[in-house]
Parts: sequence; C-alpha cells; structure tokens
Amino acid sequence: MKDGTKAVKQTKIINSDGTFWVKEEQIIQRYNERGFLYRNRSLYLKDFQDKYLPDQLSWTDKGKLERLYYEMGENQILVYDSHNEKKYHTATTIAKIFNQTEKQTRKLIKNAVEANVMRVLKVNGKKCYMLSPIYKLYGKRISLITFIAFKDQLMQELPQWAIDTFINDSKELSTNVEVIN
Repeated sequence: MKDGTKAVKQTKIINSDGTFWVKEEQIIQRYNERGFLYRNRSLYLKDFQDKYLPDQLSWTDKGKLERLYYEMGENQILVYDSHNEKKYHTATTIAKIFNQTEKQTRKLIKNAVEANVMRVLKVNGKKCYMLSPIYKLYGKRISLITFIAFKDQLMQELPQWAIDTFINDSKELSTNVEVIN
C-alpha cells in the first residue's frame, strides 16, 4: 500500500432482532510493508524537538551531523545522486561536503558512532552510514533495516506490538544487513 492511503475497517453491528448493518471507516495503517508509521499525530514533523543530539558531541560535530541529515535517503542511509542513481556516501564523499580531510571525517564518524547518532553497516555487502531516526526521521516510517541498526534505541521508543512485528519480519528479511559498529 502506498504511504498516505488508508485501510478500510469494517464493523458489523447486529441488533437484538437479528438485523445488521456494516459500518465502514478509513483508517491509516500503522504498519505496512514500508515500515511502522512513527509519530503519526505529530503533524508529520521530521525534526523531533524533544530529542537533542548528545552533549558528548562538540558543537562542530553537532552542526556537521545536522548537515548530514540532509543527505539521508530511504532507511536513514546517507546517499547521494550519481548519474540518476543513488549511491552510498563514503568517508571521502562526506569529507567533500565539509571541505575537510578524510581523517577529520573519520574522527566525526567515530564520535557520532560513540554517541549513538550514527551506525556503520554493510547492506548486501556495501558499507554505508546510517543516522539515528530518534533525532530526525526520513519520511513518516521507520523501516525494518533502520530498526535492526538502531534496535537498542528504538526498543525504548516503540510500542511492544511494533517491536514484536519488526522482530518477526527480520527473520524473513531478504536484504543482508550487518551492523559493523
């Protein structure tokens, strides 16, 4: 189902004399193949004002991470366009964004990983960087890959039924996801 479409909920109401009617209403699906609809009633804000980047990060690192959130694509992964194709950012391409050395960028990545703001993953054998959905969310839903990468954080945020659904779905995941750190 496309995001924004609604499921039809049918309620059959039966009177004491045996007559009945069916009441139909459209509801937003909280979970579909694209993931869990996170913070449905927050006017679809993607920047959560009640979550600040950790204080252990310097102001410079915070500013750079805020800039990197604009490089996010599907599944919270940092991507860029290359000849109409989405590619995963590398330390080199991130360094170009900030006009700095790759060594400085690796230090930023290390600090962000230690602060639980970023994860380094291998998705189908390709290394990529993913930013936490706790602070900013790409789209309206948390995907299964995002849940796997930030399971420790999301277990505290999501309802139990969504966690159970993600865990069941992860057993059937066709994408090979490995969290490096």
